Amino acid sequence: MRFLSLQNLAYFSLLSIAFLSLMACTPTTEVRGNLVNAKTLQELEAGKTDQRQALVLMGTPVSTSTFDEKTWYYIGQKTEQYGIFEAEVVERQVVALHFNDDGILESIERYDENDGLALDPSARQTPSSGRQFTVLQQLIGNIGRFNKQGLPAQE
Repeated sequence: MRFLSLQNLAYFSLLSIAFLSLMACTPTTEVRGNLVNAKTLQELEAGKTDQRQALVLMGTPVSTSTFDEKTWYYIGQKTEQYGIFEAEVVERQVVALHFNDDGILESIERYDENDGLALDPSARQTPSSGRQFTVLQQLIGNIGRFNKQGLPAQE
């Protein structure tokens, strides 16, 4: 009696293909930035929490406001990708903590993907000085421009 008959090998191959196909359907999840969970956010109290406490609870902000450091931004997104398909954004959020001059939390603002703006890139081009050369023009233009002083003398 043989253990690996042709029929058993066919069943094993089909099971392996089915198992690998199911594994390909499992999404790959990536989290980028700092996604703040609701429980941590509830621990912050406007008028009571200071910057040090917020830093301990939330961690380092991803960004701060441009002109003063009174607003901290926690930006994050979670994406899922199935197999070879393009990744989809599952969750995107921005949490802004606004502090007063004394470093006490004044307000908390939450934004998600519905608060964002869809921007279309401009088709216009910024002109630059100089010319654009083709590859052939660049190769021909470099003939004779090499430094001959560093070459050894030929005898």
